Amino acid sequence: CYTGLRPGEKLYEELLIGDNVSPTVHPQIQVAQEEGPDSAQAQQMVTTLGEMIDQQDVGNVRQLLLQQVKGYQPQCENEDLLSHP
Repeated sequence: CYTGLRPGEKLYEELLIGDNVSPTVHPQIQVAQEEGPDSAQAQQMVTTLGEMIDQQDVGNVRQLLLQQVKGYQPQCENEDLLSHP
């Protein structure tokens, strides 16, 4: 039996990480203007990720995601849960 958080699980979800926030007509809804790739860059990243996944290149997948997601701080190292008994 396993109790508690597993590696990578979160207690809460942070939905708004940007500083550039604007209100909307609803008082409890805000909009963030965040940087991100354009559609061509996103498509290239998806293609690259697919190739890395096909090669089971976990280390480079992690590095690519770390480079692309501004402010992302992983909570733990890579762990292969399939190889554990």
